[in-house]
Order: sequence, then structure tokens, then C-alpha cells
Amino acid sequence: MVARPSRKTCQKSKRPSSSTAFDKALSEAYPAQEAELKKNNIRYEGHIYPDSVHGFFNDATPERYNKATAQQAWTRTLEWFNQYARA
Repeated sequence: MVARPSRKTCQKSKRPSSSTAFDKALSEAYPAQEAELKKNNIRYEGHIYPDSVHGFFNDATPERYNKATAQQAWTRTLEWFNQYARA
């Protein structure tokens, strides 16, 4: 069972962000998003996954699903939540 993080923790933390190199709108917007997070002292972690398209995590859409990238993103997400959101 995972303990619910405090409101203070949630306010100063942002979930890990995942984007793909082929999703130009998201990957091109990332530097500005990152600058705002830094400016506001918000804890974050962001990754752009090469050779992946939007929806790479959705195994119900085999034409977009990227198993290796999905596993890496999931591992990183769990590690981030365990480090910053778990009480």
C-alpha cells in the first residue's frame, strides 16, 4: 500500500513528464515548460523518448506501442513517485 503524499509535497512536485521525439508539438514545447518549472522551483523530471510516438505507452494500440520505451518510462515513473511522493 502506498501512503498518500501530503498536500505540501504535491504542490511543490510535478509528476514525471514523458514525451516523444516524434511528437514535435510536445518535444518543441518542452524547453519552455522546463524553464517555467525551474523558475517556480517545482520539482520535476522530464524525458523525451526517441523512436516513439504519442501513445507509446498504450499496449492496446500495437501500431503505437513501444514496449522498451514503455517499460523504461514506467520504471522511471515508479522511481520518481517512490522518491518524492511516498510518505
